[in-house]
Amino acid sequence: MVESNVHFPTDYNLLWDCGHKSLDMVDKVLKCYPELPGWRKRKDWRKRIKNSSRKIGQISGKGGPNKDVRLKECVEIYINTATELVNKLIDFLPSIPLNDNFQCRYYKLQLEHYIVLTINHIYLLER
Repeated sequence: MVESNVHFPTDYNLLWDCGHKSLDMVDKVLKCYPELPGWRKRKDWRKRIKNSSRKIGQISGKGGPNKDVRLKECVEIYINTATELVNKLIDFLPSIPLNDNFQCRYYKLQLEHYIVLTINHIYLLER
């Protein structure tokens, strides 16, 4: 990983992409093992991440009074939501069985990859 600066309109979109793809991998794992607990509200997670991302885009694009303060508050909420999602994903990883399904092993590896990317983009957005 090379440390680099990413311009603001891009970094929050990349965090949305990472969260979105992580939830896609959870969906695929749950198709293999529907009995795994903890993801009954995964559509809500997707909606929360997306809404936070869109709100940042609206504030940064339109401006208005106290734009910097409102943007900072919105970004903090976005980071907190993304961090909650990452923690939930990390807690979910050990419950994925790997004994009989090659496809689910692949999904777990992809999920681990997206978790790392999500964490990196959270740090990028914090900076």
